Amino acid sequence: MRFSKPADNLLMRELIDAEVVRNNLDGIEVHEGEGLLEVLISNASKIKEDAWLEWLTSIRGLLRVASLQADDVWIASLNLPGSRRRIFLDENLLPVRISGGSWLCASLRGDKEWRERWEAELKAPVVLLAPTLAELKVIRQKYQGS
Repeated sequence: MRFSKPADNLLMRELIDAEVVRNNLDGIEVHEGEGLLEVLISNASKIKEDAWLEWLTSIRGLLRVASLQADDVWIASLNLPGSRRRIFLDENLLPVRISGGSWLCASLRGDKEWRERWEAELKAPVVLLAPTLAELKVIRQKYQGS
């Protein structure tokens, strides 16, 4: 399976190596033009949630909070143009709320450079959170306008 975005292919290799998904991807459906995240979300029932969260927290260094939910009122108050929403979606960095002046963001990356880049961009501290695939699906829908 090959994705159009090189980063998706690298991420898939990492997920296979970490045994979050099987190498042969038995039973996972891929539709033309889908990115890795869309494939994972649409096949979430075939991915072990504990392995997914372990990968995000232990390997990727993200913080897990129970029942991660977005603050709809806060997101609406950002008044984000569609182009900005698309950037958040493409980058897989989805702000969910603000707390103590920090932006809490669902993400798939936790490295220092990534966090610092977004702190500079958002002009505020950023806390990167580990979402389940089910939570990520709901949060992404808020940015897609669905």
